[in-house]
Amino acid sequence: CISPSFSFVERQTLYEVNGVPMIRRFFEYTEKIRNFEAKPDDVLVATYPKANTTWMIKILGRSTHSHPDETSDTTIKDNEAWPMDILDATLSPRLVKTHLLVKLVPPSFWENNCRVRGQLVPVTLHVAWGSWFDHVTTWRSSTSFMRTLVIERVSHFLGRTFRRTAIDEIVKHTALSNMKDNPMTNFSNLPWFNLKVSPFMRKGKVGDWKNHFTFTVAQNERFEKEYRRHMAKTSLHFTDDL
Repeated sequence: CISPSFSFVERQTLYEVNGVPMIRRFFEYTEKIRNFEAKPDDVLVATYPKANTTWMIKILGRSTHSHPDETSDTTIKDNEAWPMDILDATLSPRLVKTHLLVKLVPPSFWENNCRVRGQLVPVTLHVAWGSWFDHVTTWRSSTSFMRTLVIERVSHFLGRTFRRTAIDEIVKHTALSNMKDNPMTNFSNLPWFNLKVSPFMRKGKVGDWKNHFTFTVAQNERFEKEYRRHMAKTSLHFTDDL
């Protein structure tokens, strides 16, 4: 939630880029982003906004580190808003985050066959970064298989092998309770983000949406119809309640 003292943070005007509503910063740097030169050992974390991005960044960051049980961290300020020139100067292997649709990702990521990891979250309508359905289905079709969210699988995906103790350390540091208390992941170092109103790290529970959204029978039927229409050609299955 935005702190009242930071009035400069307001709802942004969206600009269309290749048919996708985007925020102004991306719109202004479209060409520069498109010409970005990826490296073969880059790891691209492609997510829709609010899709456990920080959690996956944390897991991948520790999995790519030489010693995953070390306590060093990158601040949210750094991994949320890397200027292109800083990213160009970053040593490999680089961990790059994006909310872009497949068609807007710099071509060099595909040309260099970079590792790509996707995360998902259900949001749609006219919002920045485009439709959730488009995001999920196009990223799904760009990968040859689905990699499950397990530390060992993520490490294998990165071409790394860890001792059991190292994996246990990654699990401990990426636990929701630890990340909620970690200023490197809970956004407490951003002065405009008011944690007293709403924490960045919430409950981490499947089905909590029911406490915030109440669908009528007609609305639920409409949603299910749209969901089936968009997702019929994929093999993806999501659990929205436990």
